[in-house]
Amino acid sequence: MEYTITLPDTLEVSSRGQSVEFDLRELDPAMLAIAVQHGLTQKIADAAAGAAYSAALADLGNEKAKNKANVKEWTGDESNWAIIQKEAVRMMQVVADRLKEGDWGAVRTGGGGGVSPVVALARQMAAAIIKRGLVARDGNAKAYTGLTTAGKHELADRLIEQTPKLTTQAQEELDARKAATKAIDLGDLGL
Repeated sequence: MEYTITLPDTLEVSSRGQSVEFDLRELDPAMLAIAVQHGLTQKIADAAAGAAYSAALADLGNEKAKNKANVKEWTGDESNWAIIQKEAVRMMQVVADRLKEGDWGAVRTGGGGGVSPVVALARQMAAAIIKRGLVARDGNAKAYTGLTTAGKHELADRLIEQTPKLTTQAQEELDARKAATKAIDLGDLGL
């Protein structure tokens, strides 16, 4: 398969509050093809990260799944592994289908539910704000990172409620991402 792709000259990669600028013009097209394959593989595989919990939630119900010991016992039972694997495939397929539709912001949909891409991105933005604030105040973000996923979502949702522009910014970001993906021509990747 042959594509033509338009990319920015440089890419800023950030982690742990630090950034590295990467000059894409120095990247060999074959390496770019590998990077695209790796990125898509990671994106789709990441969707299955919650497969065990999602399968346990569907089988145990909300009340029993609130108890971590119940979930741990259920997911540790070998007789449930095929159910977990089936859920992992379902979750990966949801993301793969959304990517084909031009939706990079596809979110995990554990138990058939999930949140909209706008809410998911707004939560990510809120989480980053909360962690930055805690690091500035306490020198670390343990007060946030030690919370359960539900606790993190609750805290992020409270910040979103207090800062409505986060939702607007998330929608604008998703719109920009969608427009950018439609403008990409992948012909030079040699896939």
